[in-house]
Amino acid sequence: MQAPLTALKPEWRVRAGNELETAIQQSIAAPGTKSHRALHSALGWLCWLLPLAAMTWAGYRIVNAFRLGANDPAAYLSTNFAVHSILLIGLAWLVPTFLYIKLKPSREKAAARGARAGLSAVTEHINQQVQGSLQQLKQDQQRRLGELDRILSSGVKIDDQVLPKALQRMLIQEPPAVPVTGVRATDQS
Repeated sequence: MQAPLTALKPEWRVRAGNELETAIQQSIAAPGTKSHRALHSALGWLCWLLPLAAMTWAGYRIVNAFRLGANDPAAYLSTNFAVHSILLIGLAWLVPTFLYIKLKPSREKAAARGARAGLSAVTEHINQQVQGSLQQLKQDQQRRLGELDRILSSGVKIDDQVLPKALQRMLIQEPPAVPVTGVRATDQS
């Protein structure tokens, strides 16, 4: 069992390094999910679009009030409008910028996700190769058992003294049919 797997270990080391590196690079190239990246991009646009819209609205109101103020002095804007316009422009800039910074996809999380994906791929590959080796060993075992059955059924007498002790115990000794009660097991049994 150990010999076929030992031959595969160098390939596993090389493949593990390559798989991990590739998975991490791919994950870092596109951090976050697709919807997360789309939201981050939209917030980037809103960081300059919303303040521009707020400034345009405030500018339109100022120009319109100035035009109307030529005929009606009560149409001029008060300091309340100035304060509220500054607050609106500030919030129009601050909220999307804050969200843009906070919702930025993390490269560290992307690298961790890539490492998990790479390890999963390497583990799956190693599992497939181990299962293949086990299947190969099982087929080899079935073939050898068939050969042993053919040898034993042909009537060949086996000299017990020629066989190694471990093989003699496996082939010749029968296990006890009923365990003896009251006898404690030892490392000898």
